[in-house]
Amino acid sequence: MPARHIAHAVAAVLQPLGDWHGWVTVKDYPVEAVIAAQEGVTSFALPIDANGLPTDCQVTKSSGSKILDDQTCAIMLIRARFRPPVDKRGRPIAATYRQAIRWRLPPAAKPELVVDRSFEAISTIAPNGNVIDCRLTGPGAVRLGLAKGSCGPFGERGFLTFLIKDQYAKTRSADVRLSVTFEGASPPQLAKQPNVYLTLAKAAIEVGTDGKMTSCTSETKLASGGKTLDLCEFVKADPPRFPPQPTPRKATLLLDLSAAFD
Repeated sequence: MPARHIAHAVAAVLQPLGDWHGWVTVKDYPVEAVIAAQEGVTSFALPIDANGLPTDCQVTKSSGSKILDDQTCAIMLIRARFRPPVDKRGRPIAATYRQAIRWRLPPAAKPELVVDRSFEAISTIAPNGNVIDCRLTGPGAVRLGLAKGSCGPFGERGFLTFLIKDQYAKTRSADVRLSVTFEGASPPQLAKQPNVYLTLAKAAIEVGTDGKMTSCTSETKLASGGKTLDLCEFVKADPPRFPPQPTPRKATLLLDLSAAFD
């Protein structure tokens, strides 16, 4: 069990139906949270109607991870069912169920066994077009082997100018990301709507039950400076590894760029 309940309902007469210990299982641990080695306790409140169904979910104390908090509420709204309390006349009435979930990483997903190649390179660009700062973050940053404070080609003026073209003169920040999105999951969202957005390279991968990449097929390649960036070739030397799962999965590797004028 990656999570366990550490509190009981405030109103004893509001009774969970079935075994509430089974509401959250190891299969519910979000892949993104495993990759980021995120753990914590999410406290929440569920308003329950007279039919014993939750009508909403409010996080009353965050685990420190939005991914885990969101997963907690998503699961509760789907699986939580109750026998509602009754008034003096025996009629079911609404109530509130308060609880907490402790998220603990599954033993098979130790951080050292999970190597995600995703990264984000954020450049700050001066009015004269020079890149005056670039920050490289994410699990894949270390894998690139770049010096601290360097984003490599992803933060170079020539590379960004080639991609953004005539819009570069107005650009004040650029964000190059390599992300991994599993089938059925939402891709990572941008902090704000960019003035320019480009898909640079894209590949479809398959991941086996042991968490290892079993195949990679390039869908879009990036041509720059007489060279071609193929994401499959990029990750081949040191393939990403993910938490083991009961069934094989499919995912998308995406290298994109967004630029803002302010």
